[in-house]
Amino acid sequence: MILTLQSDMCGSALEDVLDFYGQHGLSQLDAKTGLDGEPVETMTESTAREFAARVAARGMQTYTLSTSLFAVPSDDDEAIRRESERLIALRPVIDAIAPRYVRVLAPTGPAVASAAVRALAASADAISRSGAELLIENGPQDSVVSSPADAATFFAALGQASSAIGMIWDVQNMWQCGWFPRGDELDTLGDAVRYVHVKGGRADDGRSGGPLVWASALTEASWPVERLIERILEAPHVEAVALNPSHGRLRAGETPEDIRDTDIEFLKCRLTPSECDLSEGRP
Repeated sequence: MILTLQSDMCGSALEDVLDFYGQHGLSQLDAKTGLDGEPVETMTESTAREFAARVAARGMQTYTLSTSLFAVPSDDDEAIRRESERLIALRPVIDAIAPRYVRVLAPTGPAVASAAVRALAASADAISRSGAELLIENGPQDSVVSSPADAATFFAALGQASSAIGMIWDVQNMWQCGWFPRGDELDTLGDAVRYVHVKGGRADDGRSGGPLVWASALTEASWPVERLIERILEAPHVEAVALNPSHGRLRAGETPEDIRDTDIEFLKCRLTPSECDLSEGRP
């Protein structure tokens, strides 16, 4: 099972990101940022080549190119068209970096609009010619994949194109949309899920079922983290887990960096136990 984390959790410049990955024994990069902290969707072919060379020089690979494209209303045909054109125009960048996956965010809105379905299918086809697979991630606002039922409807609407599009399931984002994670969602979401974004988060009283209020480490999360990780390890279609920063308010004395470092060790001990230092006990 691959463990990765969102690149902007590690620093702004690519060298800082790669240093952080190296310190933690990670080799599969989830690239949301480019050479100097800019969004990957603004990279040029030239900067992409330099990016790829620096990653390769560290013995690493770009697992996912995480764009923020397609986070527009699903029924806004013009906005959807522009996002599709922007993504297809990234083909030279994708060719240079050669990621396994390219991420887009799910269009917002409850309906699976036909224009969005057609544009995503066309984009997936174009990306596949670069050897990458398009993944759609559920965001923290209502979108076309805000619940397991929404995801099923969306992939049914894609029809044959669904074989070219996978899903990133962000557990906390789905919680924020009103679907509190129970641990069995992978069964409902089906084999479209390629990898899972995890981040902690606590309800106000810490109990299951309430709205997200506090940022937290995974060890303190209100949702069933251990149960879900067990399901992930059993699911043959899930290839990786990516750590993301927790949403919610920080409590006194906490920092995002402290939560991040705690979460990395927690995940390493469960996903890649051979790389986990258990000398002081399992986190």
